[in-house]
Amino acid sequence: METELPVTLLTWLVSFLPILILLALLVWRQWSTSAAAPIALILAVLVAMLFFRTSLYTLAVAAGKGIWDAIFVLYVIWPALILYNVSNEAGSFDAMQRGLRRLMPDRLLVVLAFSWVLAPFIQSIAGFGTPLAVTTPLLIGLGVKPLFAVLLPMIGAAWANMFGSLGANWLATQSVVNLADETLMLRYTSLLVWIPNLTAGLAVAWFYGKAWALKRAAPAILVISLIQGGLQLLLVPIVPTIGLFLANAAALFGLFALNRWGFYRQQDEDEPQDIFTEEGIRTFHEENRKEAESRNREAQSAALERARSGGGVSAGGLREKEGGMSLLLAFTPYIVLAVLAVAALLVPPINQALEQVSVGLPFPQTQTGYGVSQSAEEAYAAFTPLTHPGTLLLIAALVGYLVYRSRGAFDPEDTPGAILSRSAEDALPATTAITALMILSKVMDHSGEITVLALGVVQVASPVVYVGLSNFLGILGSLTTSSNTASNVLFAPLQFTAAEAQSLSPELIVAGQGAGGAVGNALAPGDALMGATVAGIPNRLGDILAKALPWSIITGLLVSAAMLAIYLLQ
Repeated sequence: METELPVTLLTWLVSFLPILILLALLVWRQWSTSAAAPIALILAVLVAMLFFRTSLYTLAVAAGKGIWDAIFVLYVIWPALILYNVSNEAGSFDAMQRGLRRLMPDRLLVVLAFSWVLAPFIQSIAGFGTPLAVTTPLLIGLGVKPLFAVLLPMIGAAWANMFGSLGANWLATQSVVNLADETLMLRYTSLLVWIPNLTAGLAVAWFYGKAWALKRAAPAILVISLIQGGLQLLLVPIVPTIGLFLANAAALFGLFALNRWGFYRQQDEDEPQDIFTEEGIRTFHEENRKEAESRNREAQSAALERARSGGGVSAGGLREKEGGMSLLLAFTPYIVLAVLAVAALLVPPINQALEQVSVGLPFPQTQTGYGVSQSAEEAYAAFTPLTHPGTLLLIAALVGYLVYRSRGAFDPEDTPGAILSRSAEDALPATTAITALMILSKVMDHSGEITVLALGVVQVASPVVYVGLSNFLGILGSLTTSSNTASNVLFAPLQFTAAEAQSLSPELIVAGQGAGGAVGNALAPGDALMGATVAGIPNRLGDILAKALPWSIITGLLVSAAMLAIYLLQ
């Protein structure tokens, strides 16, 4: 790659300085990303001006593009948090817990359901630590020890980070790299992410009861992984914003089908009890007995009702059961979201009509003193607001609120204003962090800092070595920033440029970055601390991460092996 940029040890070090300071503030000083990212941005601006001959005009254009990219992503995050708060305040997550627990007498299947199916399902919608906030208390309620109640969903939902929050991470990644074949990258990523999906299910079973649990859970893990990974591989290249959501929704239905299999209808009394408290064990078996008695009574009542009415389907599934809302009602906004997404994105006449409205901003050409240039664009990063995931989320949240309100699910203080206020409070840290990181990425790109970093790496790493190690850069990014999105925004441009410099497939390398970032989320200190705080064990953060580390290393190596296989077979 020909360039006027000076690729020296000094320029490489100063180019890396903003990232180094960001990582240092996050890891050693324990700053939040929202506090550390603006500092890194200021350093990147100074480096651009002092070492890379970048004018204020070019920096202003880069900042404008970064802000626009951030708006594009934040229009997913804000509505996602609104939907989450609507569901949470209405008690729908508690209803999901009761409903799933009621339907599944096998405790191993219940733990898998919460840690590896429900947690990724929530990740596909809300993300940003929300799965832990929801599932950790649910697992503790089952009698799981607090440490494992945090660990299991951290591992179980890690794979879903790349396309989580209705594709917010993908949208952020897309905005910082210019891939020639996005569909190919999506296929590669979906295939690579399938690896941590499968190993996450195996890890949850292993922690539950070692070899015994692996053997018992193997059929369920195989079926659910085929649904999650297979549908993600099929759907994400077509609809990257909702592919993961639809795959996880299908996995929930797959759980119900598995539950009807006699193999999982009975609880093994001799199973290991490593992850459960003694009280949890006693409570679980007592609940099993009560649930069995309740199911027998309900079955008898239903049979009597059908006999009296001459057959037909009862409407009981649509009514709130004693003690809370029904499972169907709990999932109402998500059913609405799925229907809206399928109609808006997959039905050609509707999709074509909605995509007539497009919004983009014009930006002029820029050039640095070293000749690093960016072409003028009449409509930079144009998007269609009527098919944007944020719009679909807002509609689903509104419908959910109205339905829950009509059923009396909210407390009097849960007004629309109160829910919006809580959502804004939750979203502000992410808003600051993502905006600063997006601007940081554009500043480093437009000034040439990313190019120097990539060329420096290329000089010391062969193509084969780079392919094998590239996904670990994604793991490192998530480990240090506690965010797959932040990891991709920081390192995807570097990975893209390095791939081009070595004549590697940028689609494969960026896919590895995304998959590595997903694996690294199982080690995200910020998420772990939030989960540990919810579980009442904030002083055991190190223990949680230490137990997650072997899974992350093994899975990272498997992803590297898959990338090398793809590279060698190309």
